[in-house]
Amino acid sequence: MQASSNARHRKAAKRALCPLINKRLMEAAESGKVTSLLAIVAQHLPEMNLVNLTTALHRIAKLKSENQLVAETLTQDRHQRMLSDLLATTAQVLRLSDPGLNASRRQALSILVWSLATLERVHLELIQIAVSLSEGRLHELKPFELASTLWAFARLGQLSPAAK
Repeated sequence: MQASSNARHRKAAKRALCPLINKRLMEAAESGKVTSLLAIVAQHLPEMNLVNLTTALHRIAKLKSENQLVAETLTQDRHQRMLSDLLATTAQVLRLSDPGLNASRRQALSILVWSLATLERVHLELIQIAVSLSEGRLHELKPFELASTLWAFARLGQLSPAAK
């Protein structure tokens, strides 16, 4: 009884923390400082939910696409390791979550593959998860999500034959 009560309290605490994490991610992204964004990811990665993870990936990718200095910063070893940790955690959360493709998961899928392509990061496990989630369900995506997802899959295929 005590264990289930503790688990419920941990889940409730995580649910309360996730919107705060997202707020911090957005503030860091708006500052234009990718290092601040990565520091928040490093601080909160174990507590992050799918929305937090995809927000972080999207904002990092968006900053990279807008600023060559950000692209250069992301090549540093410590930032490459943080990106790898972020991608691995995202894959783990997706593997352990509900296999359905509801509205928020459709949006997360679109953001995820766009971010991978924009960051030029071929993470085969995430690509495989994204393909399996979208297989036979592309018609459920909104037009913008569909266009973004198809572009991203094509770009990832260009980056690596293994991603095709």
